[in-house]
Formats: sequence, C-alpha cells, structure tokens
Amino acid sequence: MFPINQIQAKDLVLEAGFVISLLLIVWFAFSVAGKSK
Repeated sequence: MFPINQIQAKDLVLEAGFVISLLLIVWFAFSVAGKSK
C-alpha cells in the first residue's frame, strides 16, 4: 500500500460521507416539510 493511495482513499471516504450526510439532511427536510402540509 502506498501512502498516497491511503490518503486519497481517506479523502474519498470523507467526501462520500459528506455528500451522503448532505443528501440525508435534504431528504429529511423535504420529508418533514411534506408531512407538515
């Protein structure tokens, strides 16, 4: 394993987790807004 590959893998995991968290927050906001109406 090369250190560069490990660093890139960590960055990809962090970016993927950040995007997934954003999608979950947006989905949760829309679901709550839909139920409130």
